[in-house]
Amino acid sequence: MSLDLEQELKLAIEALSRHGVPYALCGGLALAIHGHPRATKDIDFLVPPASVAAALDALASAGFPLRAGPIPLGAKGPHPQRLFRATKVSGSDHLTVDLLEVSVSYDSAWNSRQTLVWKEQPLTVLSRSGLIEMKRLSVRLKDQSDLEALEAPDHET
Repeated sequence: MSLDLEQELKLAIEALSRHGVPYALCGGLALAIHGHPRATKDIDFLVPPASVAAALDALASAGFPLRAGPIPLGAKGPHPQRLFRATKVSGSDHLTVDLLEVSVSYDSAWNSRQTLVWKEQPLTVLSRSGLIEMKRLSVRLKDQSDLEALEAPDHET
């Protein structure tokens, strides 16, 4: 059975909310929310460092029991960024949720998060400007391409 990204996102945000974990959707799915859809194979959330353990527990309750981290990220800037992972396996399919810690480098992006209604439930997502700030710190080509799309003069959300 193949895992449905949209359904798994719904389960993940329900679990995070039920456990009182503050979060902001970021990455490829946040790009789609802001009008720039692209293929993605995972779910990315920004979470405060003090909430990482609770987020991993919440995700385990939603069927993401496999954990990894902390994983240092290669990013521009003086402050280290770390990533934690929770993975769900179904048959030969798997889906990973990446939890990026809110570091000093991500403070401004975190503070710009906004809550909207998605699929009849609240969803907290980074603002477009916050997403741009995060993408500027990345050294990955995919993120640089995302940044170009987000900063295009004719792009509006």
